[in-house]
Amino acid sequence: MAFFPAEVLVSVYRTLGDVRDLLLVAAVLNDVVVFAAVAILLLALAGLRRRRYAVLRALGASRLYVILTAWLGAVAILAAGCAAGLALAQLTSLAVIHLIEARTGLALPAAIALPDALPIVGLMALGSLLALMPALAAFRIPVADALRHG
Repeated sequence: MAFFPAEVLVSVYRTLGDVRDLLLVAAVLNDVVVFAAVAILLLALAGLRRRRYAVLRALGASRLYVILTAWLGAVAILAAGCAAGLALAQLTSLAVIHLIEARTGLALPAAIALPDALPIVGLMALGSLLALMPALAAFRIPVADALRHG
């Protein structure tokens, strides 16, 4: 208040609030694009592994076994990606904090809190449900066709 009158500060806070809302929308759109890319990747991987699933079925594996094999493979990829993303986010935030501390002398804490991890939990839950689609599709293709063309 010693440097700026109240009218200037109100305008600055309003502008910062608008930028925050814009960044929130951009983050949500980014999450949607990433989720779509992961879904396409999982469908492509199921297509590439079609022959393996057909061999399992030809050897007499139960329907549940084939579905769980395909589903667990997709969920493992999803979990590895989420863990790698968290690790990369933590390393990046630590690097930025060290830069800020070196330039300004301000010590900022960096930690991934529960609100930061909730979108990841949601991604894992929704991704696990969507991973059932390629798993169920792996059992719908006739074994002979999958062995011949897979």
